[in-house]
Amino acid sequence: MTAALMMIGALAMTAGVAACAPELGEADGTSAEVALTQDPSAEEAAADQEEPQEQEAPPVRQPRRDVQATIDTYLSADPGISTFFDNAAGYVVFPGIGKAGLGIGGAHGNGEVIAKGRGAIGKASMTQVTVGVQIGGQEYSEVIFFAEPVDLERFTAGSLELAAQVSAVAITAGAAEGSDYKDGVVVFTRTKSGMMAEASVGGQDFKYEAY
Repeated sequence: MTAALMMIGALAMTAGVAACAPELGEADGTSAEVALTQDPSAEEAAADQEEPQEQEAPPVRQPRRDVQATIDTYLSADPGISTFFDNAAGYVVFPGIGKAGLGIGGAHGNGEVIAKGRGAIGKASMTQVTVGVQIGGQEYSEVIFFAEPVDLERFTAGSLELAAQVSAVAITAGAAEGSDYKDGVVVFTRTKSGMMAEASVGGQDFKYEAY
């Protein structure tokens, strides 16, 4: 009888201990939900991979000194030409073009191409052969403005040649106000020295080389 009572008591104690035992996952004070939490460093790494890397814009290249000096001279001669400098898709500046002729003439000059918002993008050269009444020699600067990006692309692609009838606008006070684009371009010149009997820029042929 006593042995039976002792056995019943032992079984009761075992059941009580089992009832008081911590549930699975609680023995170390953590819950299943905490155990499933991801590593914060892993989350940050994944976020870094998902975020697109911003590419830095290429630096804007400033015009050559002689090109900038020519631009300043044109703005001083006619402040109204600033409308073209500000709004054109781009322009090419030839600081000095030498021209000479006696019946058959020729001209040559080197310049730089400036694109809106991008600065100087390349160098250019110009050659011209003319036939007609022309006596003397001349040195002048020239600026060609391009109305739209497609017009600038024509120049950089080497497919622009000024038509024979194209004439430049001599830059003087107020000259820019009455000037407008024709076939996507408008040309301004300023005589530096010498005189010639004709001032047509038609037939000018250009070459372009990107920086």
